[in-house]
Amino acid sequence: MTGNVFREIHHTALNVLDIDRSVKFYKDVLGLELLFEPREASGEAFEKATKIDGAKIRFTMLKVAEGSTLIELIQYLTPMAKPNEQKICDTGAPHVAFRVDNIDEAKKKLESKGVKFNSDPVRIKEGPLKGRAFVYFPDPDGLTLELFQELP
Repeated sequence: MTGNVFREIHHTALNVLDIDRSVKFYKDVLGLELLFEPREASGEAFEKATKIDGAKIRFTMLKVAEGSTLIELIQYLTPMAKPNEQKICDTGAPHVAFRVDNIDEAKKKLESKGVKFNSDPVRIKEGPLKGRAFVYFPDPDGLTLELFQELP
């Protein structure tokens, strides 16, 4: 092992209220590939890992079209999940950015599937990300997702 302990990020996990609804959104609307049907996890080792007595979840993983990026969806059955009330500015509030080739085309395609965006794409005019663009939109639980376009 050389200097750095990490090789890459394996996955990003998002807690959801209804995993079946979220799978439908991430698979059918966003086009991610479902790697396996939702399954349950519980037991003593899981309780220790999560530090939650009686923890029981349903979970699955989806793959973004290209590369090795994975999204894990987790629904806590015990204790029961609460709705997300975080704003994007709150500490610990996640957001996931999906790289796209053409932000305008991607936005239009997702809008045709019912996705509501917060705004038009923001085109960055200065600084280290000059020339790039982004736009935010919520998933069914209000978690913030983003389209991000690199330089052409």
